This record gives sequence, structure tokens and C-alpha cells, in this order.
Amino acid sequence: MRNKTVVTVLSHIFVPMSVLLSDLVAARALAQNGNQFKDWNPASDEVRRTPKITCEDLRSLTGYEFSIITATVITATEGTPEHCRVSGQILPEIRFEVNLPASWNRRRYMFGNGGFAGEPFDVDDRAASRDRALKYGFAVAATDTGHDANAEPLATFATARQKLVDYAFRAVHTTAESAKKLVRAYYGESQSRAYFDGCSTGGRQGLIAAHGYSGWIPWLVRENDCPVSVLFGESFFRYMAFPETDPKYDLARFDFDKDPARMVWIRQVLDATDPHLSRYQNHGGKIVMYFGWADAGLNPRRASNIMSRFPSEWGRPPAISSHSSWCPACFTATVAWA
Repeated sequence: MRNKTVVTVLSHIFVPMSVLLSDLVAARALAQNGNQFKDWNPASDEVRRTPKITCEDLRSLTGYEFSIITATVITATEGTPEHCRVSGQILPEIRFEVNLPASWNRRRYMFGNGGFAGEPFDVDDRAASRDRALKYGFAVAATDTGHDANAEPLATFATARQKLVDYAFRAVHTTAESAKKLVRAYYGESQSRAYFDGCSTGGRQGLIAAHGYSGWIPWLVRENDCPVSVLFGESFFRYMAFPETDPKYDLARFDFDKDPARMVWIRQVLDATDPHLSRYQNHGGKIVMYFGWADAGLNPRRASNIMSRFPSEWGRPPAISSHSSWCPACFTATVAWA
């Protein structure tokens, strides 16, 4: 059976206002979706798979593409089944983690990052996403996108071109490909379905996965946004937006007549504005997207603008529904193609 991919693209508020400054500096955006698998019902004819090799055997997969640092069996706990936890690295500094349950449902699930990424895998929200997926038998993958937010907070990592490229699109793709190889080696067969789920930056990552490296929805920072938005926006303009970095850049200096032209390259790297998804459609892919109207870092109108541009090649326009209330997620757009 041909593998099919479902990309769930979710955008929400970056971080709650109550978050500690230390967590902001570490760029640990806590807005990842907490409702994964809330209504998950396994298929009545679901057949589970068991490993064909030992967890430790996966270390032999180390090669030019990636290195397996550890492969350890994690014993079952209340709510989390026994699984093989693999930590690895893709050159130059993309760290990833893949968790493989002892009883696998033949599906792979990858969750995205928040803010400027770089989060450790064991922070509460990321560990919770991992454990929820394992509970239902999913093989689970995640990445730090190629930098450590504790060592390089906010957008400071972007002074290194390779780290910026890895954050923009390469890390998600190479992590997904590495996870496929680990799944195939461990269970002796490929996945039957694959899912990507993320909020905020994770939503951008999902669209990039669907487009095949197109980019993301650009950040729009408004003067009356909350301090979190200012902090993230200021770091973006200091280290990412322009060809030259300026650690002392002040948002008040932005020139609306001249500066947009200086941002052409970064928009090409990060923006996900290409509506042509025929390759993804032909692969059997589907997208479900919602957008938080109160998102401090992303303008939700971008979502409706993009979807209104989907070409007629899809046969019919995306199904769009919207609901206007202020909190927490007021614009909802569900896109599904048969």
C-alpha cells in the first residue's frame, strides 16, 4: 500500500504571559498543542507490529547521514508503554530523538517546535507530546532544529548560516528521513501513515513539509503586541531579518520604505506562501490547520489569504470555516482533500 502523509499544521500563541523570563531566553515556547490524540480511536482491524531487532542494534545504523548516540530501552510506566529511545545527530549539529514502542501501530508521528526552537527533548511540553503518542502505539520523532537554545537564546544562532538553514527547513526534513530509516530497521517494514503536528513555529514547519521547502508564514510584529512578541520580534530583526546582523537593533528603526527590500533573502528561506501543493496532493496528503486570532507573533489573516490563493488544479477550493471570538483560537481553517 502506498504510504500516505497527513500534516497537521497548527498555529497558536507563542508563550503565555505568565512564563518565566528564563524560559523566554531559552526560547522554550510552551504553546505546543495539548490536545493531540484526544479523540483518537484505533481502527477496528489495527494490527500491531513488534521489533525485529534489539534496541541496541540500532546503533549500527550510524553512518554518513546520521550518528546514533544512544539507543536505550525505556521500561513501561503508568500511561507510557515500553519503548526504545534513540538519540542521534545529523551533521553539523541537528539533534533528534526517535521513540519506538514495543507494540507499534505502523504509524509515525512527529511534533514541531515553538518560537526559535532549540528546546531540550525532556522539557515538560515536549515530553508530554512524546508520551501521548507512545501511549497509542506511534513511533515518535522530534528535533531541536540544529542548535541549543540554552547556549544560543532566541535568534542568536542565526549568525551561523548553516544553523539558520537547518532551522528554516533542513532539520525537519532530515529528521523525518532518519526516523523512517530507524522505523524500517527496527520493525522490518515501513510506516503505513505519517503525521506532523505543531503550533506556532511548528505550523510553519508543517507547511514547509507539505511544500517541500517553500518557507513559512512571515512574522508580523505590531507595536501594540505583548512584550513576548516584542522580545521575539526584536531578536528576529537583530539576527535573522537582514544580510548583516546588528545585536543593538531597535524595532523603532524599521524603515517601511527601504527595509522590506533588505528582507528578500530571509523571506525566500522562511516564507511558506507557495499555494502549489500538487506533489503533496498526489501523494495522498491532507492538511488540517487552525490559527489563533490572539497569536502574538503571527498575523492570522495570513492563513486565510494563503488558502484563498490555492489554484484550481486542486479540483475544488479548500473548505474554510471561520469563527470570530477573541480567545484562544478564533480563526479555524480546515483543509481536506480526498
